[in-house]
Amino acid sequence: MTVLKSPNILIVDDNLDNLKVLSGMLAAYDYKVRRAITGAIALRSIEAVLPHLILLDILLPDYSGYEICQQLQQNPRTCAIPIIFISALNSTLDKVKAFAAGGVDYITKPFEMAEVAARVRNQLQVQAAKAEVEILNAELESRVNQRTAQLTAAKVNLEQQVQERLLAEAALRQSENRFRALIENISDLILLLDEQGIMHYVSPSLERNLGYLPRVWTGQPLTQWLHAEDQSKAIQLLQEVLTQPHQTLSMEWRWQNIQGDWSVFEALAQQFTDATGLVRIVVHARDMTERLRVEAMQCALEHEKEMSELKLRFFSMASHEFRTPLSVILMAAQILEKF
Repeated sequence: MTVLKSPNILIVDDNLDNLKVLSGMLAAYDYKVRRAITGAIALRSIEAVLPHLILLDILLPDYSGYEICQQLQQNPRTCAIPIIFISALNSTLDKVKAFAAGGVDYITKPFEMAEVAARVRNQLQVQAAKAEVEILNAELESRVNQRTAQLTAAKVNLEQQVQERLLAEAALRQSENRFRALIENISDLILLLDEQGIMHYVSPSLERNLGYLPRVWTGQPLTQWLHAEDQSKAIQLLQEVLTQPHQTLSMEWRWQNIQGDWSVFEALAQQFTDATGLVRIVVHARDMTERLRVEAMQCALEHEKEMSELKLRFFSMASHEFRTPLSVILMAAQILEKF
């Protein structure tokens, strides 16, 4: 059982014999006992040092015990001090008035020493228990405040993380939308292949380049759509890409459009690892058919230009070589005509 250390007890009684007997009995239990023979002395003593318990007689020369108890109950500093009334008044009405004034117990005179000791000990134990509960409540409140502060800080941190994640997700969606718009509107072909050469993504530019919808090619092997002469070279290229993860390799291959015409593409292939750790191959292909045709036309024009220049040089040489003989013949013809 919890007990108070060195309990301080105030006995208020105008009967000196009662004071002597009670104080002697309580001192035998190692209690610190103070005495007062009037209400005024009791109030001053209480104001100086708060007792743990008060044994209060009802009939005093200056104040009644009821009045003293009521004054103590109205003061926030003293309202928690337990008061045991000790009185010769034994009527039920007196006891009711004592408890109504704020008393916690009532002992009638003449009193039994064992009863007084038991009731005092009981009230001191109650006080000790209350003090312990208050300490525990203070510790609990401190822990609750500390935990509340931790939870508040964690909540703020979590809200900040959520806000940062929302901002990151918004930026990611914006980046994805920008990337998707770029891929969907680019004129070049973008393909995403697995290690076996199966196409898992085909950009919408396939329809603009070759006339096929992307879903027609998706899930199909890349080599299925290549010219037969380019298939083995394409397989070799993909194998080299897988063995050289940081290299970008290129080659030319031919695809047949939906009308049946073959187009030449310049393809760049590079290894790519997605967020799940799967290895993929990204192929960037650009139609170079028109460029090759223009280059062929330029070569033909340059060849034609060289032939024209060759003809001019030949005529210049022929003119130079025949100019002198023709001049002699012309002169002879003029002489013959004159003479």
